[in-house]
Amino acid sequence: MTDFYCRQDFKDCPYRYLRLDKDLPLCDYFRLHSQLMINREFSRIPDLYNKACDWIRDDELRRKSLVKISRERVLDFLERVQVGDIVFCRKPPFHMVKLIKKPLNEAGYALCETPNGKTMNIDVYDLHYISKGNYSGEYLIEDIKNKKKARELEFKAQYYGFRTKLQNQENGFLLTIFGDSQENVDDFINLVLKNGLELLPLLAGPRGRIH
Repeated sequence: MTDFYCRQDFKDCPYRYLRLDKDLPLCDYFRLHSQLMINREFSRIPDLYNKACDWIRDDELRRKSLVKISRERVLDFLERVQVGDIVFCRKPPFHMVKLIKKPLNEAGYALCETPNGKTMNIDVYDLHYISKGNYSGEYLIEDIKNKKKARELEFKAQYYGFRTKLQNQENGFLLTIFGDSQENVDDFINLVLKNGLELLPLLAGPRGRIH
């Protein structure tokens, strides 16, 4: 198992230990947590968590938030998507695929058709609903040599659930995004595209307001 270094000042932590072959103290929390999961001793995890340092507790809360948001996004996807819709797949090589068959629940796989006509099963957690809304906004990626960056930002918009159009301009690339509300479109452009922020609430679905 990977070694986790402890960089905190909490010297009385029960999970902090030293090894002669390591320059920094190590943290045993993650190994113990994994062992409890493997042994299905779930009732002991809260006690393990309560004895941890603030950094671990904050990291665990963040992880739980990500799991919750990811599940909400999948449920939103299953509620809204229809057979025949074009959806975004976050795993390459194909990013835009057509939904052929919906899974029965959030633990299933969706049957999709790739751009080259082949069908494949894709984990529903890797698929993102693409908005059919017509509220729009534009963002210019300056410099015609920035095609790679333009494509990356287009993929990010699709990952967040926006429909996109990318056009060549004399001075760069014009990315137009379409969503279900003007507020979400404007917030995404200003906060994500312009300032590089990652907005977790938006991942639960483009209908929700960004806070």
